[in-house]
Amino acid sequence: QGLALVMQLSQTAYEVQVHRGLTHRYLHGESSAQAPLAQSTDRLMAHLNEVDRIVAIVEDEVILEGELMKRVDAIRQGMLRSGTSMPPDSVLVKQVLDRLITEKVQVAMAERGGLKIDDETLRQAVIGIAERNNMTPEELRESLRGEGIEYHEFLEQIRGEITQQRLRASQVNSQ
Repeated sequence: QGLALVMQLSQTAYEVQVHRGLTHRYLHGESSAQAPLAQSTDRLMAHLNEVDRIVAIVEDEVILEGELMKRVDAIRQGMLRSGTSMPPDSVLVKQVLDRLITEKVQVAMAERGGLKIDDETLRQAVIGIAERNNMTPEELRESLRGEGIEYHEFLEQIRGEITQQRLRASQVNSQ
């Protein structure tokens, strides 16, 4: 994933250089630069819209703006459904970013300690969540889809939460 991002950023940087060269030629009267400049600008803008900004680097992981905003939106939707008053956007985004950073640090610590959550544990957790909500796992999946939450992201969030719980439990037991 990191390599793909670097490659995408490299491609975008290359296109910026091409765009600059074409702009220079265009500004200095080379009419042959006009058509490629328009095409290059369109491609450059498409790439810039696709690139997801890095908002934090934690250990060897990155937190992308898209990941942060998906989590903010999910929390915002939950608050609206429950009637909870909404903090200002800047406060909510900072709180969610802080939580994501904490999660990434704890998951990295757990992985270094050899703590892994297997697929069966994850499957049982999903069954438990579905049952607590009077649903089958498939109904839970459909409900998540209806709320705009991708199932694989939900699973990774649950895996992270279980990892954090086990990490805290192991820290308490070791003291």
